[in-house]
Amino acid sequence: MPAMTHKKAKAVSAHSRAYPHWRSVASAIFREHHEFIPDEDEEYAVYNLFFQLGEQLQEAISRKDANRATAILDFAGRCLKGRLASDGEDISVAAGVSLFEHLFEDCPRADRPIMFSVLPHNTYIACRHWLHGWMSSTAFAEVDKDSNAYYFKRRGGGRRRKTPRPPPRPDGALP
Repeated sequence: MPAMTHKKAKAVSAHSRAYPHWRSVASAIFREHHEFIPDEDEEYAVYNLFFQLGEQLQEAISRKDANRATAILDFAGRCLKGRLASDGEDISVAAGVSLFEHLFEDCPRADRPIMFSVLPHNTYIACRHWLHGWMSSTAFAEVDKDSNAYYFKRRGGGRRRKTPRPPPRPDGALP
């Protein structure tokens, strides 16, 4: 690992005070992956952890285990958005490359609503460029169309108003 400059060390230590470290969060949630978490080569440890979590996420989605899928996506989303500290490595890239690029790779279209139900919309927006970079344009367009339909419906889009709109006045003025 290259020597850390004073400026970088100050930024890392300030970031560490603001957010919990990814290792402590991962140790609490993913005890079965203890072999990756304390690895001194952090960059590869976090990549390996995300590859393992990606497999577990697909299993959780196929079993409709929302709790497990939510835990994985919450952790990965926090890493992607820089909300967990590291020792200077870019855990955002690790989350993007190792998990989010492959999110819909082995996810049948019938399971996408389950995936979207446990994937917060803001996390989906944050990972779109990873998906777009990895998937074919056609596959990405299909996933994006499905996500738009799911999140629009979830927001209540397309619902009829409970009270009908008043008819326009004969003189054309607004009521």
